[in-house]
Amino acid sequence: MPDVPAPPEPTRHSLLARYPLVCFFVMAYAFTWIVISPWTLGATGAGLLPVEVPGAATGLLLAAGIFAGPTLAAILVTAATEGREGVRRLLGRLVLWRVGVRWYLFALLGVPLIMLLGFLAYVMSPPDLGALGGPAYALLYVLGFVLTMLLGGPLLEEIGWRGFALPRLQRRYGPLVAAFVLGVLWALWHLPQFLVPTWAASSGGGGVSGIGPVRPGRSGFQRRPQLGVQQHAREPARRGAAAHLHRRVLRHHGNRLPDRRHQLRDTLRSAP
Repeated sequence: MPDVPAPPEPTRHSLLARYPLVCFFVMAYAFTWIVISPWTLGATGAGLLPVEVPGAATGLLLAAGIFAGPTLAAILVTAATEGREGVRRLLGRLVLWRVGVRWYLFALLGVPLIMLLGFLAYVMSPPDLGALGGPAYALLYVLGFVLTMLLGGPLLEEIGWRGFALPRLQRRYGPLVAAFVLGVLWALWHLPQFLVPTWAASSGGGGVSGIGPVRPGRSGFQRRPQLGVQQHAREPARRGAAAHLHRRVLRHHGNRLPDRRHQLRDTLRSAP
């Protein structure tokens, strides 16, 4: 009796197994862009959809869109290719806390220091806390920075970017190229948000057409390049750099913080 060949695996599983990274990025983009489309394409954005997202619901919609993108995509691809054990390994990396003290010091002190040095390199002068509201604003900024860096990014999106994509890119291309590739793809993932004028303004740009070149990634540990955003090509680059330093807090906690963007803009414009 002739041997009967085994039935082929489902096409979906075979596609995910052969191209896990491609499938991850396609799903991450599609899921996020679809979820936030009422905001980016509605009345508050491009005006292509007859919907308007209330201000109070914007944060929830963004959080859902962020989670539905890279994190959900990573879980789905991992589940399809590695099963439940793979998903447990992926999520288990969230609780790997037994590392050397130097890594805690670098994460808590080194990264903010690098951001501050980057600010000084662009502006060539110490930060003017008076333009932002004085020391009280600095305390709110620190609180917002901690909440964003510990809760916003890590729990909502970094499971996908750093937990799933980065290790696979590093195995294929090495840390430097992987950091740059992932940083560019992460930056492009934000494109629809620039259709919303208020979000674009808080991020230093004036819509999708105002997005400038992508700068190289920081390192394999901090793999994201930042969007160099300008409203006009002739304006000083330091405007976009200063906006970058506080845009993450404004993006997630803008309703709670005093709106000092215009004061900061005027101060930087008047700087020599």
